[in-house]
Amino acid sequence: MAYATDHFGFARYVPAARETAHRGILQRMFDAIFESRLRKAEREIAAYIAHSGGRLTDSIERELMDRVSNATFGEPRR
Repeated sequence: MAYATDHFGFARYVPAARETAHRGILQRMFDAIFESRLRKAEREIAAYIAHSGGRLTDSIERELMDRVSNATFGEPRR
């Protein structure tokens, strides 16, 4: 037997769309900056892996985690 839900069954999906439409400008700017930095970090990680032979090994993963955990904000790496 098929089950058909009423409109209350779909109500949980609507607020997510409304949240994104009514967010303030500062929150949208923050999200854009965050996404930009995330994409930059992913590009740098991909470049590091490609430079290290193209394979993600345990040692490369440890090196990446060391670089991420020891990084200071705004200071260039040596």
